[in-house]
Amino acid sequence: MGSFNEESEQKLFNIDGKYYVKGRSGSGKTTLLLKRLNYLKQENVSFKQVLNLTAYKEDTRVLKSLWMTEHDYDEDEQPSFKSIYQFCYQVLYRYHQLHGGIQPKVSRDFRLQVSKMIQEFFQVRLNHYELDEVYKQLCTCRSMLMTNDEISAISYPKINFLYLYQQFEEYKKQRALMSYEDLMAEAYQCLLKEPQLCDELRKQIHFIHVDDAQNLSLAAHKMLGLITETDRSIVLFIDNDQYAGSHAPYRLQFEEFQSYFPDAQLIELKHNYRCDENIDEMIQKFMHSEYDFHLKDDSVVRFVTSKDLEATYHQALVLAKNSEKMVFLSREHFTLLPLADLLDQEGIPFHVTDFHSFFRDDTIHDLITLFRLLTNPKDLYAFTLIQKKIGFGLSERNLNEIEQLMQADDNLDVYSAISNSTMRASTKARVIDHIEEIRIAQHLSSVKLLLFIIKKLNYEDYIKTKGVTIKNPNILVFATMAQRYSDPKQLLQRLQELVSIGDEQEHPIALHSFDQVKGKVFEEVCFLDCLDAFYRIFPDQQQERRFLYSILSKITTRMVFLVAKTAFMQKMSPHEFIHDLYQLMKTKEANQVTKQQKSGKRSIKANLRPGKRVMHKTLGKGRIRRVIPEDDQIEIVFADGIAKRLKLSACLEGSMLSF
Repeated sequence: MGSFNEESEQKLFNIDGKYYVKGRSGSGKTTLLLKRLNYLKQENVSFKQVLNLTAYKEDTRVLKSLWMTEHDYDEDEQPSFKSIYQFCYQVLYRYHQLHGGIQPKVSRDFRLQVSKMIQEFFQVRLNHYELDEVYKQLCTCRSMLMTNDEISAISYPKINFLYLYQQFEEYKKQRALMSYEDLMAEAYQCLLKEPQLCDELRKQIHFIHVDDAQNLSLAAHKMLGLITETDRSIVLFIDNDQYAGSHAPYRLQFEEFQSYFPDAQLIELKHNYRCDENIDEMIQKFMHSEYDFHLKDDSVVRFVTSKDLEATYHQALVLAKNSEKMVFLSREHFTLLPLADLLDQEGIPFHVTDFHSFFRDDTIHDLITLFRLLTNPKDLYAFTLIQKKIGFGLSERNLNEIEQLMQADDNLDVYSAISNSTMRASTKARVIDHIEEIRIAQHLSSVKLLLFIIKKLNYEDYIKTKGVTIKNPNILVFATMAQRYSDPKQLLQRLQELVSIGDEQEHPIALHSFDQVKGKVFEEVCFLDCLDAFYRIFPDQQQERRFLYSILSKITTRMVFLVAKTAFMQKMSPHEFIHDLYQLMKTKEANQVTKQQKSGKRSIKANLRPGKRVMHKTLGKGRIRRVIPEDDQIEIVFADGIAKRLKLSACLEGSMLSF
């Protein structure tokens, strides 16, 4: 926790007033909040009159821990910290105490039900990421207090969104259920309908502090406005660049805050005390294209390119061995799995929050089932689970007959039983056409077996109907594991072993997804999944940019990005966000050159091609073997027969090469 300028501190050391504290990441917003609480305590203000809110439950634990670390008050003199959800639930509880009725149960997620509704009402199947986008939009309608006219303007292909919204709301109402987004909207409506409850809260609460207030919805801001009287104090701590979750698409600007409270004051915290100054420069330019960018040292950020995705995980293993402070981050949980496997095999202690969503993914579940079937043709259960997805389409009656035949003769496998069955020839032919290839496939390596499943068994056609391609992260991770364990049976065994990994003990080496880093700050971070294929699957790319910014701002000292050229024998490219960062870190004012020098370099670079004879200033004569611009490298075979790889930009900038 850093310091900040004393003028900002003195403004908040005033019991009354409404304040909009606008700060960058690492500028001391949380420090300022805790200092204000301590000031109120010294002014004999009871913490029972103070409402301290956060956007997420995880943040309440962080604030409590920071407070306890710095202040040694008795237990009954400690401030309490609540998430906005906890506070809204208390409002609803008190409302139902006054009016009776059933207190709705809160459910974290209704995605499965929404998916079923979309299939039932519109005969549309959405993949995981499309469903996530539609579900977020349903949540937005509630948190933004949208009218039916506004909702009807929202459109998705083949979906009547207003009808879906109305049916979803009816579903929750009939079952007395609500989402976390409903909590904020319902709490606001209850306070509007019940002035007595609103008055009670006003009498009880004299001071309101909201940390990370950019993550509150419109409904939440309106609710807080209702309980803040003119002689009460409210302080919002806001970084409008930080990621806001699906429940908070709304960002309260100071002008609107001032329209609620004309005497409101703006406090700006402009300096980042947390990060290395070069990292701070980078993330500000990344978020704001107009930012005046001044970079002094690009060594705090490294970009490591490997030949394939498997090689990037081995590079991560090297980093783990060389740095005990290194934390490994990925956009989603399951891309942590290949690194967890390597660390476990090496006996290196590590902490991982969760990568088990990998095994819950439908596509991975199908692939594991297919591997089981193809390595064991007697696995009728696996055949039953998967046969329709690869185009066999056998009926329940057909499957019952196959089971009976196999029970009667232990020598029969699934395919022999099908051949001996009495099912119709046309139905039988769908399987028999593949039997010979399937029997041959039993002896293939894991990668070749995966290709056989996708191409020969037409599983790719099935996943395409669900909006999944073979460049999806789940398939690329599975392919990486298949590359590592060439024996399919060994692969299945290892995946089964990894299911049981769930070490809750904290270790210096930690593996987290982006969703698991709330309230954390890291010295050194390695990003595992920097590929376009791993980020493009999320429809809202502007939201993704904010999300990545919020992660980058938690890193104080050093970061490493791992980029693979290929994955599952497909050419890969870094995501545009990673490419943007790469370009930023290659911009150094100290190396600015004249237009004439640049023109000369371009001329030399244009002539650098395989077979070209060159003269190196210090290494002498040689012949170019190859140029690798994406890695900023050139390979030259010199007169002594030894090939050397050199940094291309360094050769050009230092005028090291001539013809």
